[in-house]
Amino acid sequence: MGMRRLLALLAVLLLLPVYAPVEGGYAGELAGNATEIYSFLYNHSAALGISNETIAAIGGNLTLAENQSNETLRALYLRGVVRLELNVSASAVAGLIKPWEEVNATLGELNATNCSGPVRALLGNLTELESDLKKARESFNGTVNASMVIGDLNKTIALLSTERVEAIANGTRGCLIKLMDSQRMGMESELGTAYSALLKLMAKTTGTLKTVESLEKTLDGLLNATSGVGNVSAYRSFLLTKEDELRGLKRELRGVESSELKLKGEIIGLNGTLEEGYGNALRGINSTANLSAMLSYYRAFIGLYNNVSSISDGVKGVEAEQAELARNLTSLEKGLRSESVKAISGKVGSLQGEIESLYSTLQEERELLLGINATNAAISENVTALERSINGTLEKLMKWNSSVRSIERNAKAVSYKNPAPLVQYWKDLGKIEMGLKEVNLSGISSSVQRILALSESATQSSSSSTTSSTPPRSSTTPASNTTASTTPGKSKGAGHYIILILKGIIIAAVVLLGIIAAYWGYYVLRQKREEYEVEKQRKEEERRREEERQRYWKKIEDMRKKIGGIERQLRKLGLSGDPTARGKLEELRRMAEEAEEAFQMQNYAGISEISRAFLEKAGALIAALEDYGKTLKLDLGSHVAADSYIGRRENNEDAYIADKVEGNVLLAVADGMGGHLAGEVASAKAIEILKETLGLNKFGDPKEILREAILRANEEVYRMGHDPDHPERYNMGTTLTAAIVRGDTATVGNVGDSRTYLIRDGSIERLTKDHSLVQELIDRGEITEEEARRHPQKNIITKAIGIEKELRLDEGDVKEVKLKPGDYLLLCSDGLSDALPDEDILKTVLSARSLQEAVKLLIDKAYSFGSDDNITVVLYRH
Repeated sequence: MGMRRLLALLAVLLLLPVYAPVEGGYAGELAGNATEIYSFLYNHSAALGISNETIAAIGGNLTLAENQSNETLRALYLRGVVRLELNVSASAVAGLIKPWEEVNATLGELNATNCSGPVRALLGNLTELESDLKKARESFNGTVNASMVIGDLNKTIALLSTERVEAIANGTRGCLIKLMDSQRMGMESELGTAYSALLKLMAKTTGTLKTVESLEKTLDGLLNATSGVGNVSAYRSFLLTKEDELRGLKRELRGVESSELKLKGEIIGLNGTLEEGYGNALRGINSTANLSAMLSYYRAFIGLYNNVSSISDGVKGVEAEQAELARNLTSLEKGLRSESVKAISGKVGSLQGEIESLYSTLQEERELLLGINATNAAISENVTALERSINGTLEKLMKWNSSVRSIERNAKAVSYKNPAPLVQYWKDLGKIEMGLKEVNLSGISSSVQRILALSESATQSSSSSTTSSTPPRSSTTPASNTTASTTPGKSKGAGHYIILILKGIIIAAVVLLGIIAAYWGYYVLRQKREEYEVEKQRKEEERRREEERQRYWKKIEDMRKKIGGIERQLRKLGLSGDPTARGKLEELRRMAEEAEEAFQMQNYAGISEISRAFLEKAGALIAALEDYGKTLKLDLGSHVAADSYIGRRENNEDAYIADKVEGNVLLAVADGMGGHLAGEVASAKAIEILKETLGLNKFGDPKEILREAILRANEEVYRMGHDPDHPERYNMGTTLTAAIVRGDTATVGNVGDSRTYLIRDGSIERLTKDHSLVQELIDRGEITEEEARRHPQKNIITKAIGIEKELRLDEGDVKEVKLKPGDYLLLCSDGLSDALPDEDILKTVLSARSLQEAVKLLIDKAYSFGSDDNITVVLYRH
């Protein structure tokens, strides 16, 4: 210990010459600055995050310096104290900066830099103060500006005051919640898109599986149908190969189906996890002002995005796999159709060759038969019977020949998407082949030869009989001479009779030959006529079929022309990208494709049915486009007037719209709930969502658009009204009455007690029904309309937008009304309808010189009649 003191003393003695010139005034000034800085650090150590040990060390060193009697040593010690104070000050600010740097880094890491503005600004200020303190420390050469140091420390404390930190935390909290809402909407949207895509994929998979199963049945049918057909072994081997391929494809599709079901469950589960995670994060962020804690909740929430992305990637993977399987199926279908048509064509060629050979041989046999000279009735009957049999077989061959040609033609027209008719074609070919095998050509030839033999035998027998009946001349001559010499008269008479008999026989033979020739001529003529009639019928049938074919093909061409016309009209009206219009057009295209497939299958009844449905749908679409185009050209300024007056209220909670959204006139009035906070926010939001919904689907069904808009508005207003960051909006709500006019049709929707009237032919009709307590009393017959206007509970409504999480729309809440030229639609808040009876409203509108004047008069009258609410009127003239 003595050695250490000795070394310290020697160090001081060595430094004495350096600080010998220092005067007492310097040490005093330095002591004042050191004490001033120490006092500040002591009093604000907690705010600056300086430990008690450090403060104690500074205080001890300061005391030690003050206790030095030698001014030079005192100054030396004081310089050390000040340097320590500057180090501690700079380190304290650096320590305060560090957590904010971590917060800023975390915000960047979480892609929340939009929320880091206040933090970055604070960091900039703190870093600047830290830099000043570091410069003061580094440039310290014996003098220090205590005021500057204390000022920088004061600024640091002020920057990190509870109020400032809370403000930064609140700003970051609000930003994180908005960002989280956006992330949530994005993730929900991505999940929704993935889910919609998955449902479509599942439907496609189901459809593809049905196609596969149908194709399996077709393959089985083809194998069964070709089992009795000769010379098709190569084709049957091909079918067996395709059957194996199809089974493998079916197994893969089942795997895809299983993946889709798994993904569906994951999406549903993740959707619940997302809602739960959002709720946890929202509560966590709102429950703490600690930014690090808030960011940990936010981090946990956006961590779900990886799961959402994984789901989306999974759906895309399934989609790619399914698309590949669909391509394989299409390739298989096309291959099956191609090979089947090729095999059928080959079989048809073979059968045609066999038919032609049989036909030629039978013709020859018939020629032989017709050349037979039937000498007796038995032979004649045999010839006739055999000829009839041959003619029948020839007719069959002609029909079969026509059938196989027709089968080949029809097979070539079969679509690969529906190869089922091929089964029947093979069955028909099998039947024809069996029929050809049953043709007994050898039996017919044998019969012809047998009849020929009988005919020749009969002819020979007839010749020998004639020869034996004439006596030999050598044996009769003497007798004749003798007779002649003795009885010349008798001899002459016998010769004469013989001559007559011979003449008779010759005449009979000539007559018989004439009869046979006439019969043969008649038979040949009849045969030719029958062949002519068969050919004529065949040509007539072909002509009729061709005419029928052309007639039905014209129906398909008419469909295509109509589709082309509709497509041009869509482009003209700016509806090419509209989802509803495109959907209806695609439906018509599908119907035309179905008609073409039916045409290829010669299913003309199906074409007629499709054509009727097509014309009905196309007609409805064309009429809707005409209505849309009519409204699109409308000059709205001359057809509508609207205004809203604050009346006797402090603010106007009504909102309205009277605008044209492409081919629609949109009219609406919303009345923010009286007695509820932020009613003007709710009414404005309802109008905004209504216009937005119509803009996104401007050609959609107006009834569906109104329903969707009302339900969307209810969901959004309810969410805003239950946002913990905006307690002033709690339980806000609004009424809504709206009309979409397209062409000559107005679609009217209503929630609450705002009203829509129709004024026509000097009378007024209420199109909407109030959802209010007094309306229920009126319906029950307990009060009258007049009493309702003065009822103390007239402002109590039973249905409104944003009050309950789920809003139920009844059938009568949205309806359609046909408009005539000169009709008025009047939409108003209860500020008008409570003050003026319906008849007064009617008279005011009809007596006004313009729409604008009518609106002004209505508002003025309602106010003068004591209306204590905002008054809003929208008036449209058709």
